[in-house]
Amino acid sequence: MFDLNLDLSPNISLKQKNCRLVDLISKVVCFNQGKLAEYGYLAGEKHKALKDAMRGTGEKNKSDIKTLRDELTNYLNLELKNASDENFKFLKQYFEGRSELEPRICIKVHNEGKIVPLFRDRRSIDDESYPIEANTGFSEIANKTGYQFLCNNIPAAIKNNSYVNARINSDRVTHYKEQNIFERLRKVDDTDWAKCWNEVEGVAGERNYPPLETCYKSTLIIPMTLLNNTLSGEFIQRFEIEEKVSPRSIYGFLCFDHQEINYFNKKPDITIGYILADMLSLYLINSLTYVDYSTTFSAVEELLAQGSE
Repeated sequence: MFDLNLDLSPNISLKQKNCRLVDLISKVVCFNQGKLAEYGYLAGEKHKALKDAMRGTGEKNKSDIKTLRDELTNYLNLELKNASDENFKFLKQYFEGRSELEPRICIKVHNEGKIVPLFRDRRSIDDESYPIEANTGFSEIANKTGYQFLCNNIPAAIKNNSYVNARINSDRVTHYKEQNIFERLRKVDDTDWAKCWNEVEGVAGERNYPPLETCYKSTLIIPMTLLNNTLSGEFIQRFEIEEKVSPRSIYGFLCFDHQEINYFNKKPDITIGYILADMLSLYLINSLTYVDYSTTFSAVEELLAQGSE
């Protein structure tokens, strides 16, 4: 059965946990089946309208074409965000009961060698982009393994030189005084740990330590990729998929973090993470189909750029 240890309550039996997990996975599949069918169909219709407007060799109505272009891109972006929000809710149900605090969840993508936040489950100060190499998790996945990255004790990993993060000052971490493991496991008001992170700009331009909830000690990153699937040569060529580990092989990253150490349970959390990451990657692929890999969309962008010269 699905022994993924769903932490709904310490008083719930393993059988009940498994039943609830199977029920949750069923809801995930059902929601995404319908949403993906709708997303693909309506995006296809909007793309078809744009393609029809571009047919022929006569003069084209740029205003109408721009309106159709915007309708397509706005729909793709809005519904991708809505689908992400709903799937984040499913993940919150999965983690419910494990801690007094929920994990933070977001989707990030790579753009020209940098990691860029796309959607979050809540507002965060960490919305700047940074090079892939500036974070061990993304670098390991995109440049080496192609698989998930898990670190359940970031302070210790930084001290033994096995983890770097652009937001964390490693020099400060060397002076970070850890409490005993039982206190540290549940300590979420760890202001000493917050002081190890780079200051952020406040509303009045002042520099402050970041909010405690953004200073995590555990992180799990799941790649959104087709790298490990069996694909036809035609599909690989059309989507320019590299059959090796590289940033181009990965559409995005489903990211989790939490303020406590040892928050994530390796096998079950990675399994559920991949289920949701695989679902969400299909939305990204649909979006790429009608934008980045569409000759019609490229022609539209070229036509509209002429009007701005």
